[in-house]
Amino acid sequence: SQVRQNRVLDLVAPQPFAEDRDEQSRPYVLEQDTAPFLGGIWGEIYLVSSSVAGSDTPVNMASAVPVYPTIEITGPADSVLITADSGLRIDVPDGVPAGSTLRIVTDPRRKSIRLGGEPAAGMLALGSRLVPFGLGTTLVDVVAPGATSATLLKLTWRGLHRGLW
Repeated sequence: SQVRQNRVLDLVAPQPFAEDRDEQSRPYVLEQDTAPFLGGIWGEIYLVSSSVAGSDTPVNMASAVPVYPTIEITGPADSVLITADSGLRIDVPDGVPAGSTLRIVTDPRRKSIRLGGEPAAGMLALGSRLVPFGLGTTLVDVVAPGATSATLLKLTWRGLHRGLW
């Protein structure tokens, strides 16, 4: 007599693509200082950041295949909502405390959500979706009530390639 058994395996493949040797990183300020570029005669004169994340912020990723970024949010912010045309949605309804950094690794092979190095998966709302950024330019929308000029968003990734040449 023969015995037949069916088994179902659920596996995550190792990284099938060649990675860039160096990480790429893009920091963004979430709240711009309101002083003008050149103050009045008696005003302060200083440069303001050109990398302010807001509505339809373009992020260019040099990669041959979609990339899962690591996202870091440094507080203060009363709440944070990050969406992208790739389908990414990160909703932090309770915000990030001043001086703390929420680090979200979106890659399913190394997925991690930590606040100051401690596990913090409960900080993300249930509707959050950690999906890769597509090829070329991804448009990112960031809403962070209560943000100050100290509030930062940092995107980090390694480009992925189908071959070594």
